[in-house]
Amino acid sequence: MRSSKEQLFAFVLLNVVILSLLVIWLRRPAVPPFEVREQRLRINGLIATIKQETWNQTIENILTNADQFVQLGVVSDIGGEELVLEQMLSARRSIKVLNTLQELPTNDRVKECKELFNRIMRVYEDVVESGLGKWEAAGEAKYLPRHALCLVMLATAETGRRDILAEEFQKLDELRNRIEKRINENEAVFTQVVRKAGLNFEVWKRFRLEICAPEARFQVNVLRQVVVRDPQATNLLRQIDEYCRSRNMRTSEVPVVPWNARTTRFEGLVGSGVDTSKGVTKYSFYYWDSEAMSEALFGKDDLKRETLQKIRELALGSLK
Repeated sequence: MRSSKEQLFAFVLLNVVILSLLVIWLRRPAVPPFEVREQRLRINGLIATIKQETWNQTIENILTNADQFVQLGVVSDIGGEELVLEQMLSARRSIKVLNTLQELPTNDRVKECKELFNRIMRVYEDVVESGLGKWEAAGEAKYLPRHALCLVMLATAETGRRDILAEEFQKLDELRNRIEKRINENEAVFTQVVRKAGLNFEVWKRFRLEICAPEARFQVNVLRQVVVRDPQATNLLRQIDEYCRSRNMRTSEVPVVPWNARTTRFEGLVGSGVDTSKGVTKYSFYYWDSEAMSEALFGKDDLKRETLQKIRELALGSLK
C-alpha cells in the first residue's frame, strides 16, 4: 500500500498533467464552424508544401511563383495604388523568410540579408536590362522579382542597419543610371522600336526608369521601418512621421502572423478570422491619401518623388 506522501505526489502529478492538457486545449486554434472546406484544404496543402521546402527552394519559389501573391483590392482596406508591399506580405513564403531571418543572431542575420539581396538583385537587374526595347516585358512575369526585392529590403530594414539599407538603395540608383545611360545612348533605336508598338517614347522611357526600383510607397515605408528598428534614430522617426502627415499620407495597420498560422489576414477565408495563436506582428504603413492624390492629379508623380526624396534624406542622409 502506497504511503500518504506517494499518494500526494501522484495526486499533484495528475493535476499538473490535467492542467497542461487544458492549457494546450485552450491555446489550440479554434475551428470556425462555417469555414469553407475547399479553402481550408488548399491552405493546409500550401503550409505542408512550404514546410518541406529548403531555404533555396523557398527563395526560388518567391522569384517564380506568381499565384502566391494575393491581388489586393477586396481584402485591402486602404485601396488606392501601389500595393506591392501588402502583396509581398500576403505570400506565406515571404513570411517564412522573414521569420527565419528574425530567429538568427544579429551578425548572421545581417550577413544573410546581404547575401540574399545580392542574389535577388542579380535576377532583378537581368529582368530590367533584358526587357529594354520590349514593351511586353511589363507583363506579369517580369514583376515577380520586385516582390522578392521588396522582401529582402524589408528584412534588411528590420535589422535596424541603416548603413546596409543605404547600400541597397545605392545599388538601385546604379541600376537606374545604367538603364538611363543605355536609353540615351541608343535613343534612335529605342524610339523606332517603341513607335512600331504604337507607343510614346517618353512614356516608355519613364516606365523603364520607374521599374528600376520598387514603387515609391514601398520605399517610403521601408525607409521608415529601418528607422523604427534603429534605437538611435528616435528623433529621425518623429521627423519622418511629421513630414508624412504634412503630405497628407495616412496610415494603415497590417497584422502579419507566422507563415504556418492557420489563417492569415490576406487569405480571405470564408468563416474564419486571422489566427494569432502563434503570435502577430502589427506593421503600420503609410499610404497615399486618395483625396490628396486626386487634388494633385497632374502632379501626383512629382508629389511622390518629392516625398520619397525627403524621407530618404531623413532616414539615410546622416550616414554620409
